[in-house]
Amino acid sequence: MLYYFLNNVLSEKYSKEQIKEEIPALGILPSKVNLYLKVSGSIEDNKSTLNMQNVSVQGIPLPSTIYDTNEAISTISSGIDKLMSDFNFKTGSDFYKIFVENGKIKFNAKIISLLERTKK
Repeated sequence: MLYYFLNNVLSEKYSKEQIKEEIPALGILPSKVNLYLKVSGSIEDNKSTLNMQNVSVQGIPLPSTIYDTNEAISTISSGIDKLMSDFNFKTGSDFYKIFVENGKIKFNAKIISLLERTKK
């Protein structure tokens, strides 16, 4: 799961072996890892804008110097945009605007009402 997340966030620029080489812990981590991101932001015209507020892995908070950088925010935004683009391509959806107002998530989007999955 962590590899899948990193692979998508990094826009598939690196192989699993390259990621494992740079992050040795990936070789010993469990197959499922809890990743918690607290962000604020919005999505307009299928593009995300983020402010990172907190990041933790397996319940361990990361220092803000790791994630509160332009590069980190751009990398995560690009990953979200890619996931959204892939979803839109597969389903015919389109996100015009997603935002939070008075504690409620509001969105203006075109989303299909039925999606049928088939095995490959």
